[in-house]
Amino acid sequence: MIYVLRGTEQNGESWTIAQLDLSEERPEMKDWRRFVRLPLTYFDGKYFWSNHRAANEIVAFSPPK
Repeated sequence: MIYVLRGTEQNGESWTIAQLDLSEERPEMKDWRRFVRLPLTYFDGKYFWSNHRAANEIVAFSPPK
């Protein structure tokens, strides 16, 4: 499984984490989670870690199963 951060910094910043399952015969990018102003910074093998700039916090969440 590959996770990709895609989005734009323009028009209010809209970011999506998408996943691509390379074990599928014809892999397709599937949007998983959408963010506003929350760029991804790190995946430690268990959690995604990022900063939430508006709240001045660090957040963590796990990928879908």
